[in-house]
Amino acid sequence: MPITTRRFLYLSMFFAPITLACTMSPGVGLEPSPRQRLLQHSQDLRIAPRMSALQVTGRHSRDRDNGVPKAISIIDGTLRVRGEAAGALTLESLDIRFGDVVIPRSRWIESDIHLTDIRIRLESEATGQAMWLDHGAEGSSETKATLVLDWSFRSDGETLRLGSQRIRSVPLRIHVQEDALGRLRVNLTGHLPGVFWEWAGLLELSDLFFDLNATEEIEETEEDYLVSSTT
Repeated sequence: MPITTRRFLYLSMFFAPITLACTMSPGVGLEPSPRQRLLQHSQDLRIAPRMSALQVTGRHSRDRDNGVPKAISIIDGTLRVRGEAAGALTLESLDIRFGDVVIPRSRWIESDIHLTDIRIRLESEATGQAMWLDHGAEGSSETKATLVLDWSFRSDGETLRLGSQRIRSVPLRIHVQEDALGRLRVNLTGHLPGVFWEWAGLLELSDLFFDLNATEEIEETEEDYLVSSTT
């Protein structure tokens, strides 16, 4: 049967709503981007210890050598980020627990220094303007923050809590994207050269560096993480 102009218009009116409904169905190309998700609400992520690193250089102040960078083992940690309407990224919180550190004795210090209960946390929120790519699928931001170092000293079976130390003006870079499984991933890096702590003119810590990787969930194996990180 030939299709007249009137019949064509009638069929178009009938099928247009169906076509529109199909294209607007939830889950078909309408997943929010990382930028949109961060604008909707803050995101809590867990740090993957095996895929993260932190190191400092410790030395006795009176020694002439420059000391040796030491990697500090990460036990666990969390961070929280959110997006701002103007396109910025805000690091709301950061909390990391570390393994014990033993600084060996020297001619200036009679016995080993055993540091325990080591924790680094963010003192207050840090915000930086972000550069977004691919319609909000990936973004990076740079800012500075004050980190608080909590720790204790162990000697002869006793543990003495030391005063919290503030590490100020630490440059941070926040990178946000999704992995192959569609989960939000944040890479947080920081590097503060120079001495940031000194004790009694005998011991000093310097050259803080960290590279932290966090995702929404950490229930995967290390192999799963490596596969998802290739995208």
